Amino acid sequence: MMLPILLAAILSAISPQHGDVKPVDSGGDKVMYSITVASPEPDDNPPADPSADQSFLEGMASSVVAACQFTITSGTFTGKKMWSPGGNGNYYGYNMVVRDQCMMARGWPAGFTVGQLADLCDILAYCQGKSGDDGVQDGMTQGSAVFGYGGGGLTQSPTDEGFEFVDMVYSHFLKSGTATKFAQWESKLMAAYNYQTVTDHLCDIREDENDRVGFGFVDSINLKGRHTMMSLYRYRAAREIAEMLTSLGRSSEATPFTDEMPLIVASLKSHLWDSTRGLFRFDDVTNTDQHDVWASAYAVVLGAVDDATADKISDALWKMLPTHTGYSNGCFQDGQIRTFPKYDPYFTSFRTTIPTGEYQNGGYWGTATGWVAKAIDRRHHNAALNLLHDWAAKCQSIDESVRPYEGEHQDGGDNSWTYSYLYGANAALPVQFYSGTFNR
Repeated sequence: MMLPILLAAILSAISPQHGDVKPVDSGGDKVMYSITVASPEPDDNPPADPSADQSFLEGMASSVVAACQFTITSGTFTGKKMWSPGGNGNYYGYNMVVRDQCMMARGWPAGFTVGQLADLCDILAYCQGKSGDDGVQDGMTQGSAVFGYGGGGLTQSPTDEGFEFVDMVYSHFLKSGTATKFAQWESKLMAAYNYQTVTDHLCDIREDENDRVGFGFVDSINLKGRHTMMSLYRYRAAREIAEMLTSLGRSSEATPFTDEMPLIVASLKSHLWDSTRGLFRFDDVTNTDQHDVWASAYAVVLGAVDDATADKISDALWKMLPTHTGYSNGCFQDGQIRTFPKYDPYFTSFRTTIPTGEYQNGGYWGTATGWVAKAIDRRHHNAALNLLHDWAAKCQSIDESVRPYEGEHQDGGDNSWTYSYLYGANAALPVQFYSGTFNR
């Protein structure tokens, strides 16, 4: 099997080298952690057995991703496998949401065969710009437009799914060692990459597109302006397209994409970085007073920031942990993470009314736990392992038939809730932390 060609300029080694917990027995592309030295960082003693946390979380990823799989029963792709956001039909029945399949595929690739990933690439390519189901929304009871990427022109298309389409093809590339699906669907992939309006190299949600639903974990929020997370998705897609083109011997065609990456980095720093807080803002028009915890961490994961900025993000997130001396206004609960810190105001620009403290307006999610742990790990290794331990302990406290939740808010009062069960992305994405190539 031909190994994917990696671009040296955009990859970095991630093996932890700090503190009192060191990697042992890397075993392929995974790293198992074991305590070897007893000299904890200030405020952060290591968990008793980080290897046990890793084993539990990887086991949960395996079982939940498997539970999310279902078979299409009608239409063009009858008999093919797809992955619903929730296991055993616990998410509006069995249905297709582009982003959730892509998140599971990159978070837990062991749950997918090369053939299954190839089928998913074909399904997403087929659905580009379509709103009808033709069997691929088998059992769907919710009328959201999930296929409007890549020039589809749907007025309520999600903003992220064109970039997720690129990422699904890249998942197949990594698993198969060949860029055959990229070559097959290149024109559709380029349409997907170029779908969003771009200003100063950043994805810019324009006024006439303000009825477009937000991406994934902020899918109820109107987006407007230059946007941090979507611009990071564009950075990721540029890197992936460049790598697949290079693997096909088309390095000159890859150059415009690799050239674009540092321009995105510079523009993010210029337009959306808040050096006082050490975090990126959500966007530069509608939600300028909100700092995006998830996007800031993801920028570190992708390598889309310089070293000094990555260090500031690492420290800013560490200081918000409950274990940190002087903690008061953080964004963590049982290893789950809010989109924005408590010192920021709640979102106001919703397409529908969502009270403060509910769903994405102050709820806590496991989706970004691995990203945030990776960012904190850059300078505070024990704290990163403790965050993953908290997430593992939370999931262990929940019955196996429903864990993990998609989102949660537990304040001991009337505003306590949980949302959705056996949520595949929250099972798959956090275990990326243990991967030897965690850069997406």
